[in-house]
Amino acid sequence: MVDNAMGARDELDNPVLLCGPMCDLHMYRHRLFETSFPVGVPEHPEHRWLCTRNGYLPTADRPFMSIHGGKHSRAWQRKAAEYMGTPWITTIRGVCEAIPPAYAELIGRQAP
Repeated sequence: MVDNAMGARDELDNPVLLCGPMCDLHMYRHRLFETSFPVGVPEHPEHRWLCTRNGYLPTADRPFMSIHGGKHSRAWQRKAAEYMGTPWITTIRGVCEAIPPAYAELIGRQAP
């Protein structure tokens, strides 16, 4: 399995797209995956939930996070790790580069 950001689409062979809501996560984080076997993915829902700006914590009015690089606080890092399901990640760079385990699980359950 190969994982990459959206900018690498042209370098991958028939990748599938995963995003947080497809795995019941409250974050918008598009990642592409290329596998050696066919992978079925849930429908990619419209991004209808309001999202905090990158670097800001979610609020009741903006319950989703956008998780990618930038200058962030420790509070943001902890909340981003919680939203991704990776509470053991303790660095901002680690959170920004991590693959949500739910993405890997969705693909792994379909491996032959």
